[in-house]
Amino acid sequence: MKKFILFCLIIFFIILIINYYIKYNTLLNYEKFINNNYTYNKIDHNKVHKPCKYKHLILNKKQLDGTKELLLKFIDFSKKNNVDYFIIGGSLIGCIRNGGLLPFDDDIDVAVFEKDIYLIEKYKDPLFYFEKATYGFGYKFKKKNSNLFIDVMIFEKDKADPKKYKIINNLWKNEAIYLDEIYPITEKQYSGFTVNVPYKYIQYLHRAFPKWDKQIRFDCGHHTKKCFYKELGLPRIIDANYNNSMFLCYTEL
Repeated sequence: MKKFILFCLIIFFIILIINYYIKYNTLLNYEKFINNNYTYNKIDHNKVHKPCKYKHLILNKKQLDGTKELLLKFIDFSKKNNVDYFIIGGSLIGCIRNGGLLPFDDDIDVAVFEKDIYLIEKYKDPLFYFEKATYGFGYKFKKKNSNLFIDVMIFEKDKADPKKYKIINNLWKNEAIYLDEIYPITEKQYSGFTVNVPYKYIQYLHRAFPKWDKQIRFDCGHHTKKCFYKELGLPRIIDANYNNSMFLCYTEL
């Protein structure tokens, strides 16, 4: 009986080792495939940006119009209330690398300082409103009867470094930004509109998103059940110059 139990244990551990070997080699082969097929060439972010010659991969025309309306309304709110906002995250990458809304991004990300929360909370409009974000990063700027939104990230001073600002609740720590990277806030074109960006946006992007100018990273999006890059047979990360730089354009709003 003891020999039989010992035999079963040996077989069990052999199966575990074989499964580990198969998974390890599958991952290794995938990494080799990525390295062999996508060279991650650095792109020139100072080049002239061009609009995409194809439809947005997630948003339809009505949704794009809604996104444009949200952006313009938020900018209007910021100007009227002297709110120092600036775009961040995928929106900043899209602005600097592509010239505007990424052809596969379905929302806009902006940063607002903690001192301006009271302006957000007292905002009143018959159609537009701020809603507290579920994930605790701040707010979502929305229009009534619409599922479109702008993510409004609230930045607070880092107690360990007063010259550094981070997203509240210690979320996305890599996206923390220094005061001298923010001011003086400058302006850039975003899908044909002028938006605020941090002063040292290149320095910030290199630190927060080290491969932003070499790779394109896809997300499935918020407004579709299907994951578009999987439907296209693409890996989640590709070289920025993939297929004649087809993803280095911006969608017009």
